[in-house]
Amino acid sequence: MTEPAVDIRNVGKRFATHQALDGVTLDVAPRECVVILGPSGCGKTTLLRLVAGFDVPDAGEIWLESIQVASPGRSLLAPHRRGMGFVFQDLALWPHLTVYRTLQFVLDSQRLPRSEQDRRIQEALKLLRIDGLAGRYPHELSGGEQQRVALARALVGNPKLLLLDEPLSSLDADLRSAMRSELARLRRELAVTTLYVTHDREDAAVLADRVIEMSTGRITSVNETRPKEERA
Repeated sequence: MTEPAVDIRNVGKRFATHQALDGVTLDVAPRECVVILGPSGCGKTTLLRLVAGFDVPDAGEIWLESIQVASPGRSLLAPHRRGMGFVFQDLALWPHLTVYRTLQFVLDSQRLPRSEQDRRIQEALKLLRIDGLAGRYPHELSGGEQQRVALARALVGNPKLLLLDEPLSSLDADLRSAMRSELARLRRELAVTTLYVTHDREDAAVLADRVIEMSTGRITSVNETRPKEERA
């Protein structure tokens, strides 16, 4: 039996008096895209941050493939070693780096030759339709352009795991629709496991293999939207 790419086991997380997650259990198969829906404050982003290693659970365990990466109160594997790309809802772009240097910074950690770095960067810039913006800084970009740079940063390193927190929220309707299709195509090409947080059910309809609905820190429903034989 194939090991889950992501295995979340009875995870809990509290911030002061707020129980952000309460006994969440979820496994994600390799190459699967799971979309997490729910109102603000239901725990969606907290769950992504725990998988990424930016926070640690108060209870439960998190496994990536066959490696335990978190236990109660402890991170067992640093975020940069988890093979992931992350798009934050607030983007968190580095203000002192140009678009090109932002993508290059990600690839520097992989110790790739400069020629390979440049090839990957140019592909990411073209895919996200920002190839004319390579020399600009974040403050010189529109909100939609900044969103696309954040997506390029997450994708340029060819991650095994893609964590997306409202990644298309700043885009206009036409570009959002195009980006949904491009994300779906790229995910298939890279065979990348994806956890995707959104309020948009159309995102879920286009991208999801399964839709997870959350409320008050718990999973309330799990719905398969694409039969396993049709998945990437």
